Amino acid sequence: MLCDPSSFRPHPLLRSGHLQTVAGALGLPLPMGSRRRPLRLPDGDTLILHDDCPRHWRVGDPAALLIHGLGGEACSSYLTRIARRLEARGIRSFRLDMRCAGAARFMCRQPYHAGRSADIAESLEFLAGLCPGSPVLLAGFSLGGAICLKMLGERGRAAPNNLAMAVAICPPVDLAVSARFLRQPSSRLYDALLLQTLLQQFDALKHYVDGAEELPKGGVRPRNLYEFDQFITAPFFGYASATDYYAGNSAAPLLPHITVPTLIIAADDDPVVPASPWRDCRLSASTRVVVTRGGGHLGFFARGPGKDPDWRWMDWRVVEAAQHVGAMSRRRVA
Repeated sequence: MLCDPSSFRPHPLLRSGHLQTVAGALGLPLPMGSRRRPLRLPDGDTLILHDDCPRHWRVGDPAALLIHGLGGEACSSYLTRIARRLEARGIRSFRLDMRCAGAARFMCRQPYHAGRSADIAESLEFLAGLCPGSPVLLAGFSLGGAICLKMLGERGRAAPNNLAMAVAICPPVDLAVSARFLRQPSSRLYDALLLQTLLQQFDALKHYVDGAEELPKGGVRPRNLYEFDQFITAPFFGYASATDYYAGNSAAPLLPHITVPTLIIAADDDPVVPASPWRDCRLSASTRVVVTRGGGHLGFFARGPGKDPDWRWMDWRVVEAAQHVGAMSRRRVA
C-alpha cells in the first residue's frame, strides 16, 4: 500500500491541529542550486519553474512538479525541503511559481486564483519537452493541490501523457465550505493571516496588474478571505460574486472524472481546510483519500520516524510517491 493512514501518529508535543499547523509553518527556505526556467503562457504571462536537478539524473528518470499553496511561492520552506529530499534520491523536481508569485511576481498581467488549472497543464506539457520520456509526479499543497485536482478532473482521460501520478495534500476542494470554515472562531486567526498576506501581495501588484488599481470598488477594505474574494477576486476575474467564483472553480464536482492515479491526504483536525467534504465526495476508481487522525494543515509531524528518516510524515509521502513513479517506470521498461 502506497500510503497507510494508520502510519501517522501525531507527535506527543504536537497533538492539536493548531500546534501541528504552526510547527509546519516554521522553518526557513533551504538554499537550492536551482535553475530558473521561464514558461511563457498562451496569453503572454510568464510562470517560473525552479529546476532542482540531481547531478546524475538522466532523461527518462522520474521528475516531480511541486505546486505551492495560497500566499506561498516556489521558495516556501515546505517546497524547498521536499525538493532537497527528492534531489538526494536522484529525483529531479520543478517548483512552480504561479502567476504573480515569487520570481514571477512582476511578469504577469493577471495573478493566479483557484481556477488556474490550465497553467498546471501547461507546466506539465513544458516538462514533457524538457524531460522527454520522464514520468512526472504532480504534487500540490493546499490551494495548489485543489488546482491540480481541478485540472485532473477537467482533463480526464486527456491528462498530459507524462503525468504518472498526483498527490494533493490538504486541498480545499469545496471553496465555499472552506471560506465558511475559516470564519468560525477557532479558524479566524488563519483567516486573518491569509487575508493579510493576500492584501500585501495585492497592494504590491496593483500597479502592475491590469485593472487592479480600481479594486476594491468604493474603497471597501475586506475583513476576511470571503470578502477578499467578494470585493477583489470575483470582480477582477469577471464573476458575479464570491459564491459564483467558488462554484465555478471548486474541484469537488470534478473528482469523479480523474483517471490518473491520485492520492489525496487530509487531516481531521486541519484548522484551515475542513475535512468534512471528504465524507460526501464522489471519487473515481483511480483516486484514494487518506484522512489522518491529527496532522493540522501541512503539518503532519509524526510521533517518531518509524520507517521514515525523520518526523516529517508529509514530506516522505511525497518522496514515496515519486519513488513509486520511478519504480513503475523501470518495470515498464524491463
